[in-house]
Amino acid sequence: MKKLFYRWGANLIALTFMFSLMSACIPPASAGSLYDNYNQLVNQFPGYVDKLKQNGVSDQELRNFVQDLDKALQGKQLTSSNYNETMLNTILEVAKDPQYSNIKPAAVNSLSNQDISQIVSGQVPDDLKNVETAVKNVVPPVSGGGGGGGGGGGGGGGGGGSVLPATISDSVLNAAIQSAGAAGPVTLTAAGDSLNLTLDQLNRIQQTGLSLLVNIHGMQVLLPSAVLKISPPSGAVQFQLTVQQAVYQDVQDLLQSVSGRCKLDGNVYTLAAGTLAGDGSVQSMPQFGGQVTVLLPVPAAAQNAAASGKVKAWRYLGEWTEMGGTYDSTSGTVSFATQQGGKYALLETLVQPQPQPQPQPQSQPGQFTDINGHWAQQEIDAMAVKGFVSGVGEGKFAPEATITRAEFATILARMAGLTAAPDGAVRFSDVPANAWYRGMVGAAVKAGLVSGVSAHQFAPGELITREQMAAMMVRLMARDGLDMTISNSGISGALAPFGDAGGISSWARSSVALMARWQIMGGRENGKFVPRGNATRAEATVVLYRVLQKLPQ
Repeated sequence: MKKLFYRWGANLIALTFMFSLMSACIPPASAGSLYDNYNQLVNQFPGYVDKLKQNGVSDQELRNFVQDLDKALQGKQLTSSNYNETMLNTILEVAKDPQYSNIKPAAVNSLSNQDISQIVSGQVPDDLKNVETAVKNVVPPVSGGGGGGGGGGGGGGGGGGSVLPATISDSVLNAAIQSAGAAGPVTLTAAGDSLNLTLDQLNRIQQTGLSLLVNIHGMQVLLPSAVLKISPPSGAVQFQLTVQQAVYQDVQDLLQSVSGRCKLDGNVYTLAAGTLAGDGSVQSMPQFGGQVTVLLPVPAAAQNAAASGKVKAWRYLGEWTEMGGTYDSTSGTVSFATQQGGKYALLETLVQPQPQPQPQPQSQPGQFTDINGHWAQQEIDAMAVKGFVSGVGEGKFAPEATITRAEFATILARMAGLTAAPDGAVRFSDVPANAWYRGMVGAAVKAGLVSGVSAHQFAPGELITREQMAAMMVRLMARDGLDMTISNSGISGALAPFGDAGGISSWARSSVALMARWQIMGGRENGKFVPRGNATRAEATVVLYRVLQKLPQ
């Protein structure tokens, strides 16, 4: 770090050394490089990271610091001539944040007096020379300019063209398939935030009939073979599964609504899937093509709480919804099923909450202040007056918000005139005892209007899909005595107008056909039904209103 160190105290110099090594894996000037390679850093320099942890810095603090440092470095052209000063000034800038008050003294305590003495005298400590070498190997030349080299198969280079992220090599995939044996799963671990597979590689895994288990930042996602059979958009060349961990400030904001009732065990993870085109553009996949299993790691300090049932998986979608989950002491994980990406975390119950009151239906039209002039205002008011739908509080209906399986099932139960089922009748592990919808979901299940996503899980917080809505509404209409039979030719004829009819799940084809025949549901854009698309609260209310008009009065 040369003569620049003479101008700074040993404390700040020590901090610079400890975090300069974090750029040794890949040039920090590239987007996401520091954070993406945190795990690689831990593996490459375990001694230094362990020293920081021994001096009171948690793994999460390090991850958050690295991510914030990475953001601060964006747009700063690092060269061998400005590297020392730029890194030092940026580290000092980020370290001013009070949330990182532990890091500076820990960095100082992690170096010996001899190390600090050598640094102040302008020398590189013997045990840090390998770090200096690694840094020099990745810092761009003094002249700057375009082109840095990329690693692996991802490539690098300037000149303006888009560069696709690296996929795993065929040799790694072959080894994973061979190791999986006859039972599977095929297990792959990502080095950064995402795992990328060519569509040919994805097809190879799918053809084995085995599940794919992906580990990203400790979050594991088990994708059954059927889910791996995707219909990529035109131009797609890669499949991408991404898991990002929330930074400190985002975590604090997300947890405000459960403060005092729950605490976070681990991190908040954002799961996403999509395909990449040759130009690097991403087409997101909000829904998996079926159920996937997510396994979240339970920190060692929370293992006992997890064993006692206090730690559950939750999903954040404007508010926290408990997903339930099963704790496995052998793997140290909580697993749960889902059909979609989103924010997930393990929350530990600190106090037993009181049962939540069921939202009261709106009693008079015109009381929702956010639907005036809305295209669905008439239907919303009509359904509210009858007590079938309710607001979200403060006189609002939130017509453009999405609707969950629990919310939709509750409306169906009200329309069927059902009464809430007793607690003992609800046997889904992911339906909390204090959930406002528990009784009505239980009643809807008992009446055969809805079913769980498995024998033990209902997935109440999952956004309901259009084909799921169709199936539930058909059951309600049949329960009220309407003839809901349809022939195979009738199904084919009713689905013919939909350009994506082939993508409708086999179990939902007759229901979608019936909803089209009864003119309750139609297509969306471009003549497609979009079976796995989600509905807004307004859309769901309108189709349920249409069902109501068909029911015997």
